[in-house]
Amino acid sequence: MGRKESYEESVTLVLERIAHQMPYDLVEKFSEFSKLTRGDIHPVRAKTAGIVSAIDGSNAIIAESGSFALAAIRAAHTDFAGSERKARAITPLTMVSVGPEDDNEDFRVLMSDCFGIFPEKGLVNNDAERVSAILRDTLEYWVAQKQVATLPEGSLLLIDGALRVTDQNHDPVLQEIIGIARKRNVLLAAVTKRTRATWGGGHPLLPAVGGFVRDVGVKSPWWVRIDEYLLDSSVYKRGRQGDL
Repeated sequence: MGRKESYEESVTLVLERIAHQMPYDLVEKFSEFSKLTRGDIHPVRAKTAGIVSAIDGSNAIIAESGSFALAAIRAAHTDFAGSERKARAITPLTMVSVGPEDDNEDFRVLMSDCFGIFPEKGLVNNDAERVSAILRDTLEYWVAQKQVATLPEGSLLLIDGALRVTDQNHDPVLQEIIGIARKRNVLLAAVTKRTRATWGGGHPLLPAVGGFVRDVGVKSPWWVRIDEYLLDSSVYKRGRQGDL
């Protein structure tokens, strides 16, 4: 088998996979599969402006060797009211290390400093990017905990990612944030820029939903609830809080 022939065959295989995931009738297939109707799409109507508080963080690997890495983490919140920014705060840029110990020492320190508890299970230093992201998540949950306890009733608190934890040590913290939000009537939502959620054996969810809403003639902004039975895998359901 020649090099060119092998390359062409690999391209053909990839194109066939893409065609399966994104067929020309993707929206029609989704409409039939989901049984959604125009009535399931809820336009967002303009009302009295409240406060929207958005939380995000960042992490970066500064240096890395085989057994040791240095990373920088931080988290911030930005508050808006009436389309204007009303407040902004950011945690100090924090240096953390990954390795060479089996369990991450900075995770214990952060959990204690932020929440007054130590992790029930250690954070294994097996992947610098993953560990630094979980350390960043710790700061994000700390900022979220502070915000949800101080925002006025009717505010919207947005956190980054999915409404589920990556590390189980964060679960009691997330549960506390959800509980405070319910008690104080603060709407809590997680926002993700991309998702691995699929339906019908590998079809991507977002372009299917977006195409369906466009075809039924609903203009942005809008929201629609996706029932869990529509999703392919329990990976997207396990540990997730609230509705999708």
